[in-house]
Amino acid sequence: MIVSNEDSNGYVIVDAVQFLPLAEKQNRSLPATALPQEIAGQNDEQREKQRQAAENAKIIADLEVERKSLTQQLAERPRYMTLQENPTPTETMIHIRGDVHNLGDRVPRGFLTALPHGDSFAIDSDVSGRLELADWLASPENPLTARVYANRIWGALMGQGIVHSMNNFGTKGDRPTHPELLDWLAHELIQNNWSTKHLVRTIVMSDAYRRRMTLDDMGRNQLQQNIDPKNESYWRGHSRRLSVESLRDAMLQISGELDLTQGGSLIRRGTNADYNYHIDSPRRSLYHPVFRNALPDLFEAFDFADASVSVGQRTRSTVATQALVLMNHPWIIARAKAAATNFREQSSLSSPDSPSDADSPSDTELVDRIYRHCFYRLPSDAERATCLAFLEQPGERGEPDRLAVLIHSLFASLDFRYLP
Repeated sequence: MIVSNEDSNGYVIVDAVQFLPLAEKQNRSLPATALPQEIAGQNDEQREKQRQAAENAKIIADLEVERKSLTQQLAERPRYMTLQENPTPTETMIHIRGDVHNLGDRVPRGFLTALPHGDSFAIDSDVSGRLELADWLASPENPLTARVYANRIWGALMGQGIVHSMNNFGTKGDRPTHPELLDWLAHELIQNNWSTKHLVRTIVMSDAYRRRMTLDDMGRNQLQQNIDPKNESYWRGHSRRLSVESLRDAMLQISGELDLTQGGSLIRRGTNADYNYHIDSPRRSLYHPVFRNALPDLFEAFDFADASVSVGQRTRSTVATQALVLMNHPWIIARAKAAATNFREQSSLSSPDSPSDADSPSDTELVDRIYRHCFYRLPSDAERATCLAFLEQPGERGEPDRLAVLIHSLFASLDFRYLP
């Protein structure tokens, strides 16, 4: 082998050189049955060894291709950060005054004795104790886990928890307004195999959940308001504001763009940082990744939970920026335009550039259909007349689609942000 810098302007650098045996090179280029002439004079034993070597090389090559294919399939599987068991678990020493350099006595692993049934579970010296911790948390003899979870579900559905301090069930937290109800919900959760769906169904089918915001008797309504202004006894219904996830999904559903595909991740492969990360997917917000440094504008404006800490109950703010986002954000404007196209395809409404007849049944039906999709109710006579009068006005060249503007105004309304 000769390495030369002939016909070059300078140095010639050889990155790597691979030397292959002549027999292996010939076996790769020729079929096993077509032996080269150079080895024709060898004895039968040598030819058999070479034939077997060629077959083995082919098998190894096929296995290598299969291995690469399986490795690629493994790379496509979702991965999650988790803990790995320590092969030699050890006891932890007390850090006096929190100083890692000032160590006290060794303490055997166990559970908080101040909580119920903390002495009922023991941890062997040769295991980490993670399984025992999980058994203790989910034990029917430990009602604290079920109470905390049932209180979270109740608070999400009813507007406030039975224990108002969702993250604090201790002496510094709030006392439960209905301790017997909380115990019953916790017991119901445990007895039904910790089924969230069962507990949600139980609550939403209750009379307390379906009560109206005000009583028919105004005198009694005012009396109850004076007695229980915070509605801690649930004598009336609570106003239930849509979460930002539900708000986003509702707009996608009305526009006909919501992707109901189940499972999978929306994080692009090879993502190493979340700064300026943008996702424009029509899938449900359930699958939207939560990046602390790249939350969507809609999430930041409408009280999305802080992803850095545990949040028992989200704040409920009403600020001017929320109305501005609903009126001016390009994503919401695009959803209104898509919804207008979707409704127009399902109706006999003429094109946006041509005037429509206010008395046309199709226009009335269209307005009713839009209200049913946006507010789950029909419009009042005054609302219907206002919408028809707006749609029948002749549009000028370059003016936005009136139907899209109408839907956009419903998206930005107060009724759209609250459950009926």
